[in-house]
Amino acid sequence: MGANNFIVRPGAAASGGIGFGAGSALTLTPQDCDAIIRECPAVRAAAPLVHTHGQVIYQGRNWVPPNIYGSTPDYLKVREWNMAEGDIFSDRDVRSAAKVCVVGQTIVRELFQGESPIGKEIRISNTPFKVIGVLSTKGANMVGMDQDDIVLTPWTTLK
Repeated sequence: MGANNFIVRPGAAASGGIGFGAGSALTLTPQDCDAIIRECPAVRAAAPLVHTHGQVIYQGRNWVPPNIYGSTPDYLKVREWNMAEGDIFSDRDVRSAAKVCVVGQTIVRELFQGESPIGKEIRISNTPFKVIGVLSTKGANMVGMDQDDIVLTPWTTLK
């Protein structure tokens, strides 16, 4: 992920001789993330990450972003990402599995047509989420993927 960032992923699961690919084994837990912070003093921040795919709907518009992530507020520290508007969800939101989210600039453009989404409700796979923040612009990553095409929620909610 860069000079000072790395990702820890679980191994590959298999059943009946069929492999399900990297990251498919359920061997990492949120407690593992806590242990990394506790046991590795050189690590400044760590954030668990859950990923899903789905359609995001606002009123009569819909969009299918490649990145619907669940994490913790520390995800922004890890990614060195700021808020453009509103706030990131809290640790309390993570503990209570609150149905809140922050969105990237591409989501604002495609669903809200530039209008502020703060306080509005979107649906992700028919589950309502209140938009509480908008991420600052990141642009494309090294391989050309739009990092701003993202919805970020508490991992407990997404899971």
